[in-house]
Amino acid sequence: MANRYAYQSGQRAPSLTDATATGAGDEFMMHPILGGQLPESFVWDVVLTYTVIPTGLRVDLEGTMDGTNWYQLDTWTTVGSTIRTVTGKKAIGVRSNLITLTGGTNPKVSSSFAT
Repeated sequence: MANRYAYQSGQRAPSLTDATATGAGDEFMMHPILGGQLPESFVWDVVLTYTVIPTGLRVDLEGTMDGTNWYQLDTWTTVGSTIRTVTGKKAIGVRSNLITLTGGTNPKVSSSFAT
């Protein structure tokens, strides 16, 4: 099971770190000083490392309004790394979820977000 942390504004929050198997990463809940929810706009990244490139990758950025039920805020399906901006999505918590990682040799996925 993933860990749950309180998010500090302006800090990088690593949800997945060198993940090699599918599943949800660490969860970050918004501090009440931030109004208890994500700001209007924030960024998240996916960093893929490997010896031989994988054939499939999907990472979802997920949000929650109750800490239990999670829904998709954004998704990345291109085999490679990215930095993405998310705007206008409401949530009190956020996490990355490695949905698909197939093929390749020694593939590892990291993903974080920041406000």
